[in-house]
Amino acid sequence: MDWSDHAIWWPNRNKWLDKTRWTLDQYNVNADTVIHFTPMHKTLRIQLPDLRYVDCTVDFSVKTFNASVVMSKDLGLRHPEELSLCKPLDPEHLRQNYQEVMMRRRPPPPTKEGNTGDRLDTNTFVSHTGTLNSKSPHATLRTPTKGQHSPQGTLNGNGNYSPYSNGHTYVSGRPQTPQGPTLDEMSLAMSPPATPEAKTTLLKPKSLEQRARMNVGWLDSSLSIMEQGVREFDTLCLRYKYYSFYDLNSKYDSNRINQIYEQARWQILNEEVDCTEEEMMLFAALQLQVAMQANVP
Repeated sequence: MDWSDHAIWWPNRNKWLDKTRWTLDQYNVNADTVIHFTPMHKTLRIQLPDLRYVDCTVDFSVKTFNASVVMSKDLGLRHPEELSLCKPLDPEHLRQNYQEVMMRRRPPPPTKEGNTGDRLDTNTFVSHTGTLNSKSPHATLRTPTKGQHSPQGTLNGNGNYSPYSNGHTYVSGRPQTPQGPTLDEMSLAMSPPATPEAKTTLLKPKSLEQRARMNVGWLDSSLSIMEQGVREFDTLCLRYKYYSFYDLNSKYDSNRINQIYEQARWQILNEEVDCTEEEMMLFAALQLQVAMQANVP
């Protein structure tokens, strides 16, 4: 059995024990220390700049920058250094500082089994039947597919009970019956209308202070995704972080140009960016010209 994708996670210290040449004693791991032997690749629900959702298998043990680079390459987006991952924000985050909001939120009450609701690790390698789950897909992208709901927890892809899940489960592969287009079947160069679910996540800042708070959700590129409180099946947003785009080529960057346009369009509509009505119309006209000329030989 291949365990090459597994690593040791120390939840109390919030870090990976990734130095394989070190002993547990060098990490100060004692006999009563709780550590988790878990796969490094886990599933995330990613919202693209055009507000579409796609499920990605992401390496939780590498730096966030490296994870976004691999994800961008799988999506066919050149120059992945322009993109980064951020946490979705709530309207409450615009009214108060992010740290104050998180500190004020109380932990959920414990259940009968003593579970406090903290999803320490949703991808445990031992199931209730005592068998080992060896499934470990790498670098796979797929559209989200909701599974069954369980009143006390959820069932993961292979039917094992997981009390730490967030209320949804995603099929680990392409379902037998058609559930919607795959990423290969849907083109990132053309975006469909945003779904009502995606539109509810949009925020409209009303002041300069709230616009500044829109940037608190960015993940630290020098830390791993796991170290920043993100767990399996959570939702993250893939966005262009710096508005300085290098080597735009309409021949090779149709996906990239469309995603840049879609992010800018929604930021203009949500009044995140200051611009006049004439600039808005010019922006839309330029994109229309690009779309019409794209099919002209």
